[in-house]
Amino acid sequence: MNLQAHIALLNRMHSQIEYKRTGPPEVFAQKLGLSERSLYRIVRMLRDQGVHMEYNEIRQSYMYVDEYTILKYLRTLGGGKIFLNYFSHCQILAVSWSIIVKVLLIEG
Repeated sequence: MNLQAHIALLNRMHSQIEYKRTGPPEVFAQKLGLSERSLYRIVRMLRDQGVHMEYNEIRQSYMYVDEYTILKYLRTLGGGKIFLNYFSHCQILAVSWSIIVKVLLIEG
């Protein structure tokens, strides 16, 4: 997966979480084209980076606990930034190499 594909993956995750429509972890992983194990690793890595999300059993969806979302995390990362025009959101995202490398390692 190339850099733009990883950014797209994180944006798809954000969209599903933001609208509380991820479904159970196994369904969410399938929607993203990941194994359930890879999904758990990415969620854990994002939590370690300060993105507060939890799985709500009643809604059967991941949900943000506060206003610090995946997109806000991508925009506020310091050092090693590159800027890409992400076509589906028509916006410029600041992305740190560190998160991309971590996602590559998880999926690799």
